[in-house]
Parts: sequence; structure tokens; C-alpha cells
Amino acid sequence: MKINTQGEGEKRGRQQKHHTQKRRISTDPPGRTTHEDRQLEVNTETHDRSFVIMLKKDESQRDTSKASQSAAGNDAILAAIAKHGAELSKITSLVDGLKKSVEGRLDAIDATLTSLQKKYRESERRFEDLDEAMSANDSRLAMLEASCKELQVANTLLKAKVNDLEGRSRRLNVRIVGVKEGGEKGNPTDFVAKLLPELLGHENFSRPIKIDRAHRSLRPKPQPNERPRVIIAKVHNDRDVFDILRLSRQRSPLLYRGDRVPIFPDYTAEVSAKRQAFAGVRKRLTDAGAKCSLRFPAKLQVDYNNTSMTFISMDIGGVRLSSFSGLGGGGRGSINGNFSHFQ
Repeated sequence: MKINTQGEGEKRGRQQKHHTQKRRISTDPPGRTTHEDRQLEVNTETHDRSFVIMLKKDESQRDTSKASQSAAGNDAILAAIAKHGAELSKITSLVDGLKKSVEGRLDAIDATLTSLQKKYRESERRFEDLDEAMSANDSRLAMLEASCKELQVANTLLKAKVNDLEGRSRRLNVRIVGVKEGGEKGNPTDFVAKLLPELLGHENFSRPIKIDRAHRSLRPKPQPNERPRVIIAKVHNDRDVFDILRLSRQRSPLLYRGDRVPIFPDYTAEVSAKRQAFAGVRKRLTDAGAKCSLRFPAKLQVDYNNTSMTFISMDIGGVRLSSFSGLGGGGRGSINGNFSHFQ
């Protein structure tokens, strides 16, 4: 910018000098002396130099002014740059702080995710183990269910067999109720052998009743004012057992020293419950004129009009025995009607 200004000044000076010379040549009168010409040339040159100096000075002032303005503009730009730099530094600092905070949080999240992944893999492994165990347990459970069904069937059969064996082992037993404590005087076997003929009549037995063993029921000895324990006696001959039970029903009530002493067969709880189920219908049938009897273990035999039927349950052919209400008519609720249905 400055070099161009100086060039223009020199150019203008040369142009001015050239115009001056031309003016001088054109205005000089002919015949002027050489000294005057020289003096004129000197003056012209001096004037040109002064003019050039003034031009250069003006150009220098302009350059200085422009430089000052440029320096002021540069200072403003530098100040703005410095301000923006400070703001940028603050922003950079904030970004760095935010970056560190985010990095810290990301590290924590990464650690948490790593822990969760580990737990997830552990849970997945456990679920796989549980799935395998459940599959194995399902197989075992199926086998156990099948085995349990077999055992249930076998248990039912064994239970029935045990009840039957226990009931048969008691078929020769009789239960004597109501004899006061101490009446047997320490020898219940001989006491029962003498008591039975005394209660039922000596004339009804052609030979002495043989008792294998006898004892009181297995419970604590009662107080004097309490009910005495039952005497359980095993008779040696089954024919004697049949006669004892038959005579006890025929000669009821039996008395011993002023106390009633009934005699019953010795049944298990299961057999007693089954036989007790026939008690109500048996009484109604007997009152209606039918002959009823219970055979071991729990079989109801009904005889009527030369017809005999045996029942092992209260429900036979969809008809309950408790629906029997009378002998005649042949209706659904009569013995004739039910017998014809069962036949």
C-alpha cells in the first residue's frame, strides 16, 4: 500500500516536471541567454523537488494515519479475539469438566453393567440347571407316580388282607362287658371258663368250655366309680364260640351279681363299622318278618318266602337296602319288589 503511494508521487513529479519544461520551452522567448536558462532550470528543479517532498510528506502522513487506524483496528480485533479466547477457554474448561463427569458416570455405568452381566450369566446358568433339574424331576415324578399307583393298589390289597387276617384271628374271641374290676381274682382264664356256663346255663354245654387265654382290655385301670374294662377271652373251639354268642342273644339280658353282662364277638374297628352299617335296615327287615343274620366279616343274609339273599354293601344294583319299608305289595320300597329286582 505504501510503495504504491510513493510510485504515484514520483510519477506525478515527473509528469509535473515534464509539463514545466514544456511550458518553459513553449514560453521562453527566442534568444534568451544560457545563464537564464540554467537559472530557470535550477529553479524549476528546486520547485519540483519541493513539490515531490511535499507529496512524499503528504503520503507519509496518510500512511501514518492509515497505519494508526490499522493499528487501532488490529487492537480492537486482538481485544475481541482475546475476549473470545477467554470465553472459549471457559467453554473448554466446562466441556473438560463435563467430559470428566460423564466419563466418571460412564465408568460407574460400565461397572454396573459388568456386574449385571455377570449376575445375568449366573442367573442364566442357574435357570439352565433348574431346567435340567426340573426335567429330571419330571421324569422321576412320572416314575414315582406310576410306582405310587402300584404301591397304592398293593397297599389296598395288603390292608384288606391284614384286616381280614386280624379279623380271622379274632373270630374265636368273645368280649364280656360289665364284670367289675377284681372279680377275676388274678386268674381271668379260669374265671371266664366258670363264668360262661354260669351265665348261659350248664345244661347247654355237654363238656367244659376250654379257654386258651383271657385278659382285660389294654387301658389304664379305672377308678372304682368308673366303667370296668372289657374282658377279652379266646375260646379254644369255634363251636363253643357259636353257642356262646347264640345263647347270649337268646338269654339276653345276662346278669352277674346284679350287673348286666352282655357278650359280644371281638371284631376289628373296620369290621365293626361295616357290620354297624347294616344295623338300621336289619332292624326294619326283622320287624317286617324277614330273617336276617350277619356273617363274617360283614355280610347281611336275608331270608324271606323261601328266598335267600346275601348283601356285602348297602348299595347293590343302584338300590340302597335302607329303602326297604315293608313286606308286601311288590313295590320299589318293599322286600318283594327289591328281591325281584336283585334276582
